[in-house]
Amino acid sequence: MKAGRKELDVFGGVRQIYGYQALGALLREGKYDTEFLTSVGRDMIAMDRKDPRAWEFHTPYGLESVLNQGKEGGRGFYPLTGLMEALGNNPDAATAFFNEPVREDTDKDGIVTKDDKPVKGQHGQDRGMVDYMLDKKPYMDSFDITRTGDLHPAQQALGDALVAAVSHRSPGDEDAPPVAHTKEMAAVMERVVERIGDKPELVVAKPGDPEGPLHGLSGHFGQMAAEYMPDIQAAAGNDSRMIKANGEMAEFGKSGMASFIGAVGQDPDAYGAMTTAQRTFTTALVNDVFAHRSEHDDLDAAIKVAVHPGGQIAGILSEARAEGIFAENGHKKEEYVKGVEDNAKWVNRVISAAGGKYLEMVPLAGMSWGRFRRTSRRARSRAPRRRSSRRSRAATSRRGSTTRNRSGSRARPRRPRCASRRKERACPNAPSTLSPVWRPPRRRMPIPSAATWSPRRTAAPECSASPPRARCSLSLPVQLC
Repeated sequence: MKAGRKELDVFGGVRQIYGYQALGALLREGKYDTEFLTSVGRDMIAMDRKDPRAWEFHTPYGLESVLNQGKEGGRGFYPLTGLMEALGNNPDAATAFFNEPVREDTDKDGIVTKDDKPVKGQHGQDRGMVDYMLDKKPYMDSFDITRTGDLHPAQQALGDALVAAVSHRSPGDEDAPPVAHTKEMAAVMERVVERIGDKPELVVAKPGDPEGPLHGLSGHFGQMAAEYMPDIQAAAGNDSRMIKANGEMAEFGKSGMASFIGAVGQDPDAYGAMTTAQRTFTTALVNDVFAHRSEHDDLDAAIKVAVHPGGQIAGILSEARAEGIFAENGHKKEEYVKGVEDNAKWVNRVISAAGGKYLEMVPLAGMSWGRFRRTSRRARSRAPRRRSSRRSRAATSRRGSTTRNRSGSRARPRRPRCASRRKERACPNAPSTLSPVWRPPRRRMPIPSAATWSPRRTAAPECSASPPRARCSLSLPVQLC
């Protein structure tokens, strides 16, 4: 590692580069050992912390001078980009690296190892790698970009490394089987949620302010939140202990979690990933209630308990979507719809991650909402009903049950009082044979004066009521019957 701090002779405007700059270009390809990557990363971060602009001052001026032979990832003179890409290709190394504290060379031997003391951060705690990398500005590698490449390649590589650290899935490996979360994986996710939850302006800027420095990582944060959707819904409410995590449960503060979801959810891609994961997992919980209906005394109450945490997350996401649409430089509604469609892969991922905990949810994976409601009604109708008390049965019999007359025979059931009333006739002279009490209409039509019309112009209309046949006594041009 001492060679990483040495200067190497090159050509192209700058005579020398550091050894870590050359190594960073090599780390982009292939998969390296976990111990090697964590050791190199520990010392590279210590050197970057001591002099963040050392890489810039040792970068050739000419854009034709490159170390990175790939089309993406910059010119290759910013070694942290290569380190993050290497960590993304080795999820175990990424998890171990982001659980490391930032250290400094306390023994003055020229390199930083595990024997050196950690650097103190806020509140006297050790400053972790997650905080250090998230504190980096998006333009930290502006000297390393190409004419046609990404504007922030280092930040994108950081996002891929964080996703690998919390999910054990390398970038581009969409079909990788889910891995049970370990305590170290959950710790990285907890720190990311806590950091963004405390300062959501890092992702979403306030009106009139410049774009948040971590706005470019919103899509990665959304993928991470979708990976930990059971843990997020458990933070919203899990008093019944119905929610089971995939491995170790991550502990989130409810307010910080809500702030994190509300800020990240304004990005269409992040919104699509979290919404799909939330709907799938909530469907799994409801279907689990139906599959074990005999274990619940009140099926309706059990369903409400199952959907309540997911309903809170859905409400936060809906509000985030509205804020994202009506923001100063907001997104279009179609972008959020496309975000949900593009993240349909999370349906199978959530099902696979649930494993044997919710096996009954598999038939509901591709079920529409209408079909789900019909299935829910059938399941609820087949559920055993609780026996009502003697008092409620007596009250029910008094309301609508059949009665017995003096002879003991069953009489016709009583009808409600309003059922015997029929619609009254409009003609006042027609006898009412169906309604016991005739009520006049609330508003009577005024009788026109003789100056405005002549009674000879129209004949007296006949009432349609029968029997008996009646004739109105008023000769009006409007039929009142």
